[in-house]
Order: sequence, then structure tokens, then C-alpha cells
Amino acid sequence: MADGIGAAFGKQHGCDDPATLMDCLRELPVETVAAPGLHYFSPTVGTPTLPVRPSERLDPGIPLLMGVVADEGASLVAGVHAQKPLDQQAFSGLLRKLAGPKVDEALAAYPVTGPNANRAFADVYGDRAFACPSLETYRRLGDRVWAYEFTEPGAPPLQWTPPAEMRGTASHGSDMSFLFTLTKDNPTLTPPQHELAASMRSSWAAFASDGRAD
Repeated sequence: MADGIGAAFGKQHGCDDPATLMDCLRELPVETVAAPGLHYFSPTVGTPTLPVRPSERLDPGIPLLMGVVADEGASLVAGVHAQKPLDQQAFSGLLRKLAGPKVDEALAAYPVTGPNANRAFADVYGDRAFACPSLETYRRLGDRVWAYEFTEPGAPPLQWTPPAEMRGTASHGSDMSFLFTLTKDNPTLTPPQHELAASMRSSWAAFASDGRAD
């Protein structure tokens, strides 16, 4: 997939010859390569650094700790639709593309209750891109998975200011500040959150030690 994305991007910018594609791409201005729109979120495999996907090298006997946060889509949807929040019509159109013939069921499952549809679409995005794929992964890996869902509603968001409809959410990456000191400006936790953070670190450390998190 990464090769295909690179070839298509090169073709858009005059790098048509597969034999010289890499050299041609390296000659492009940084601003062109770093421009919004060229995204690939999965690891690129097939190189000496990462010859195969990590999932293909996992020993079947190794326990795994995996999880999501409750509102994975909040920051991502808010970032994309901050300037022009989704109205009901736009939301319905997006949901129709995602749900196809089940659009009526989807609209019933994700009602719009606020001043705009950003909150509802954040739930759609979080379930579709994170929660549901994670559940399928847990099922496939079986009882060696220790799964968690981080639901702290007052978790400080990382590097974004939530609009009104997204406040009080456990957004993408907010669990990390409960486990690590990420930057000098690490979000400030309340005393109860410090207790939660200590419990999480203890559980993760125990899991790293003996494969159990309880």
C-alpha cells in the first residue's frame, strides 16, 4: 500500500518513471512532500528495518496489553471540522457513505443531540476506526489479551483545545499523560487523577513483569 501511495504521489508531481521514482521524490521541495493530504498511518513493511508486520512475528504464547480510550474520535473530528462544524445534512451524507444500506440504522444509533453533529460523528469515527477493529483484534487473539478502555471524562486533552461539544471527553491519546511524562508541558492532573495514574502505572508495570495486569 505504501508503495502505491508513493507512486501515485510521485505521478502527481512529475515523477512518472518507476526506475527513477525515489531520486525524483527526493528532489521535491520539503513543502510539497509535507503538505496536508499525504497520510499513511500503518507501519511500512518490507524494509530491512521492518521486514514483516509486527503482528506476524508475535509469539502465540506472549500475553498482550491492548486498549482504547472512550472518545477516540473527539479530537480528530474536532480538528477537521472546527471551522465549519457538521450540520445534520452533512452528517447524514457522511453516514450514508459509511453505512450504505444500513444508514437508517446508523442514524438511529448515532443521534445528533447538540448544536451541531460533530459529537455524533466523533462517536461514529471512534467506533469505526478504533473500538470495533480493536474488539475484532481481541477476539482473534483470544484469552492472552488484557484489554482496557480508558474512560476518565476529565482527562486533560493532549495539544488541543476542545470546543464546547467535545469537553469532558477521554480523547485520543489522553491516557498517555497518566502513564508517562511526555513533555515539559505535560497536562496537570487533579489529585484523584494522580491516584488513577498511579494505579495504571502499577498495573502496566506488573504486566511487563509477569504478564498479568490484575
